[in-house]
Amino acid sequence: MSSALLQSVVARRTNYNLTNKSPISQEKIQEIVRTIVKNSPTSFNVQSIRAIVVTPENHQKLWSKAAELAKAEDSPYTSKLELFSKAYGTVLFFDHLPTVEGLKKNVPDLFHSEVPLWAANSNGYAQISTWAAFHEEGLGASLQHYHPYIINASKEIGNAFPEGWTLRAQLVFGEPTKEPLPKTFLEEDTVLIY
Repeated sequence: MSSALLQSVVARRTNYNLTNKSPISQEKIQEIVRTIVKNSPTSFNVQSIRAIVVTPENHQKLWSKAAELAKAEDSPYTSKLELFSKAYGTVLFFDHLPTVEGLKKNVPDLFHSEVPLWAANSNGYAQISTWAAFHEEGLGASLQHYHPYIINASKEIGNAFPEGWTLRAQLVFGEPTKEPLPKTFLEEDTVLIY
């Protein structure tokens, strides 16, 4: 099992060269995201992770509106946002803030400042697990953090996020048109053994 997991982690790469096609069904995509969000570890099992799977039609509207908003303010990110609109879909990852805040009330004061970090760790686990699972299914993806544009674009196209859901990341995905660039690594050892 760990061998397959490690292979998936090593093979997963950022890929911006995506089409508006998918080698798997929308139902399979939704099943992957539901399974990962449900089974991702969270501190004290509070289950603070939330996600929205943005379908192809709404994906295109969302990122096109985000690009339009960026262009209106002469943002250097406009072309990147336009590029994302050409992909197949997006998974939006959120923390459910009432759940995170509720956990603060149930842990000793010593750990209050750590609770948001624990939630972020759990959310990151769900993001990377979804990305790796998509890779295994033949989807390319890139993890983005264009929160202000996505939040405002979502409101403008009439898809405001549920109350208490705080956006953490956007996983843009689609069928890759070419292999991503090879990953480079630091020369130094980044893991110490004590």
